[in-house]
Amino acid sequence: MHPSQKIGLILLVLIGVVLIASLVKLLDILDMHAVPYVANPTPDILEADLTSAFSSFERGESSRIDLSAVTMFSWDRLYVFGPYTPLEHLEAVVGKSWRNICFTRIDVLENDALLVFTHDGNVVHCLEYSIKPYDFSSLGNYESGISSQDAFFFVDDAGNVILADGR
Repeated sequence: MHPSQKIGLILLVLIGVVLIASLVKLLDILDMHAVPYVANPTPDILEADLTSAFSSFERGESSRIDLSAVTMFSWDRLYVFGPYTPLEHLEAVVGKSWRNICFTRIDVLENDALLVFTHDGNVVHCLEYSIKPYDFSSLGNYESGISSQDAFFFVDDAGNVILADGR
């Protein structure tokens, strides 16, 4: 085989590898955006319990909101994503396990924050929670999440949910 033919063959193989890798990435992205949005006709019990905890706090019946006391499932980290968060960012932070649990379109939602609970690095529960009257979206700055031991919150006068330790 002539040296120029070898170079041509090598280039052809490299182009093929790049095309296959690009196709795999594209299919993965399409798969991520194909996660169905399911409007659950049965409200999530966590939403009602969380709203009740906020109401208790506002009535002065509790000094702070303890998220661990409100949840009825095991979790060790909470991640919060604000309105219009790209699904790619959600996946970069919590991994692909969200695809089987979170049937969300937070990337196009205007009035919700997405609360994602993980246990041992896997998503175990998601809740789209309205930013009115209690807005969790400011907690989206915690890229590494909030541990269940630190998940104590206050609500300021504007309705923003604030981590109790002042971070």
